[in-house]
Amino acid sequence: MDVRTHETMVTFDHPFRIRGTEGVLPAGTYRVVIDKEQILGLSFIAYRRMATMLHTPAVAAP
Repeated sequence: MDVRTHETMVTFDHPFRIRGTEGVLPAGTYRVVIDKEQILGLSFIAYRRMATMLHTPAVAAP
């Protein structure tokens, strides 16, 4: 199966929350990785998104 990975950087100007996570993430630049797989059986090449990952900074233990 053919899988494509695309990476980009996204900048947030303000602190933000993501539903399902604890706390507020600081403003800054984050890496976003998108994985797509090829849809087989079509008469043209097409891909569907499998996963989107936002890489956040590690939280230091107290």
